[in-house]
Amino acid sequence: MSARRALLAAAVGLLAAVPAVPGTAAAATSVKIMPLGASITWGTASSTGNGYREELRRHLVDDAGVAVDFVGSQRSGTMADPDNEGHPGYRIDQVAAGADQWLAAARPDVVLRQRHRGERVVLAAPGQRVW
Repeated sequence: MSARRALLAAAVGLLAAVPAVPGTAAAATSVKIMPLGASITWGTASSTGNGYREELRRHLVDDAGVAVDFVGSQRSGTMADPDNEGHPGYRIDQVAAGADQWLAAARPDVVLRQRHRGERVVLAAPGQRVW
């Protein structure tokens, strides 16, 4: 499985517990998702500038029936909801240094953190810091 497909599968699985069924009141409440990372999150090298975010949004909305609102201080790409917290050229320590401020400003329900080359994947419960 490619890294992109693994990310999409994990995100869809994570949000599967969110009660958002099309046609119900729950569907009107969007899950605030902050894509957090560096160049890949921003959409660098993507023909549209959307990177993985547009495909993820399509799967969550169309396949899982989850209402999604991407949040963040950055905007990139051609998609209708281009908000993200992608910072091209940042190292993991630079992303970590800004994370508290960005999270406080956007108040996301879910954070998708870009995995950097050579980094271990760490899963944490809500409220636990993974830096």
